Amino acid sequence: NYVIEAKRDEYQNLARNCQRFESSLLIDQVAAELVNDFNILTVHDSIIGPAEHADRVEQTIKDRFATRGVNVTVKGTKNQLQPEDAHNWRLGRGIEF
Repeated sequence: NYVIEAKRDEYQNLARNCQRFESSLLIDQVAAELVNDFNILTVHDSIIGPAEHADRVEQTIKDRFATRGVNVTVKGTKNQLQPEDAHNWRLGRGIEF
């Protein structure tokens, strides 16, 4: 199984591989698509952008991860450190492979 193989030589390999997978999809695919239409900022496992684009951001995240066989939970919250119209979308802990 993948988990056992990924941890065979170094247990940290699994976490690193998951982080690379997530960042590749979130930055190289989701952010790359959205940045052409409106301003966004990526921070670790989140995208910060205008609240009026909430539905599009959430659907784009779900669609890109689904193409790799991963169902994700997306949590949208108002970010207190941003202007009133900013929104922060984070990947939830409900990631399923």
